[in-house]
Amino acid sequence: MSDMQKMLAMPEPVDEPAIMAEVESWVNADEDARPARREGWRIESLQQADWVMRKLAEVQTLGLEYQATIEAWKHAYNRIADAGQWFEDRLAEWAILNRTSTVKSFATPHGTVKTRSNPARVVIVDEDAAVEWARAHMPAAVRTSYKLLVSELSDEDAHIGALVTAWVSIHKVTGEQETLPITPVVFTPELLADLQEAIGDEHVVEAVTEPAVVGRDGKVIPGLDVRPSTVTASIATFRP
Repeated sequence: MSDMQKMLAMPEPVDEPAIMAEVESWVNADEDARPARREGWRIESLQQADWVMRKLAEVQTLGLEYQATIEAWKHAYNRIADAGQWFEDRLAEWAILNRTSTVKSFATPHGTVKTRSNPARVVIVDEDAAVEWARAHMPAAVRTSYKLLVSELSDEDAHIGALVTAWVSIHKVTGEQETLPITPVVFTPELLADLQEAIGDEHVVEAVTEPAVVGRDGKVIPGLDVRPSTVTASIATFRP
């Protein structure tokens, strides 16, 4: 970058045609066909980040313009659909009034109106009142469901621990490693100390672990898993 570019805080040169070709290829690909890990151009400086920010602002502005057009078309479509519904309602009203036990459909040169008889059925309008009655008179019709509220669990009830899937013994001199498969067990410093003592001073013992949810009894709680921590980014562009 030249001194003039630095002074004016101009973005570092980028191969814009190549980058836009990559963008086009990305947006035209089916979502299922997109690789989990994207390979291609990446930002390497704050100046290039600002270039990307400017392109993002342009895309967002274009999106808003298209959105306004779409909203206008949607409004027009809804008006057309409402008009269509009005005509359908009039046909249904007429057909129902003229329906008999033998005449249930009406054909015209431009279409047909069919009518159907729907039997009466029971619907729930006040679930609490209906359930209270059913519990007293028809308990078999009542179903109880349970939901675990993870937010209500305290650190004592359930905390994130480490599940040991194997121990690795490493020789201090040769560096030779030996994996000791075990039945998965929750890691504790006492377990590591006991195994280290059993192996001897010539080896260093390390645990191969994966995160797990552990209960008060020190055992893994079934049905729960650990969602790893993540770092997210929020972007605010200055659009013209």
